Amino acid sequence: MAKRSQVAMEYMLVVGFALLMIIPLFVIYGTQGMTARDQVNEKQAYDIARKIVDSAETVYYLGKPSKTTLKVYIPDEVQNITISPQSVDFLMKTSIGMSDISAESSTVNLTGSLSARPGIHYIEITADDYAVNISTRS
Repeated sequence: MAKRSQVAMEYMLVVGFALLMIIPLFVIYGTQGMTARDQVNEKQAYDIARKIVDSAETVYYLGKPSKTTLKVYIPDEVQNITISPQSVDFLMKTSIGMSDISAESSTVNLTGSLSARPGIHYIEITADDYAVNISTRS
């Protein structure tokens, strides 16, 4: 009887030690996964903002009847998109809170609004006399 209880105790110790080694790996994996996802979403938002600003500057310098359409994917974590006269700003939810993503300032005046709904959007950029209008095409 003592021999069986010794085997059972050794088995429980081995399993317990293995779990002590595996649990931190799962915690590290989860943390790294969230960080990587946040970085990818922030990079996508920055690339969209940069693409909008670059296209707006191109359209503005081509003149008034010029316009272009961009096809972009808005990530799920985007909460708000603000177009100010000199930049396009994304407010995003991350694993540690909220993050504000902005492209470098534009050399032309920007106006308009964009939907923060996740998914594929067609963004129309149109040159006006003194500014560039940015809107979501329906």
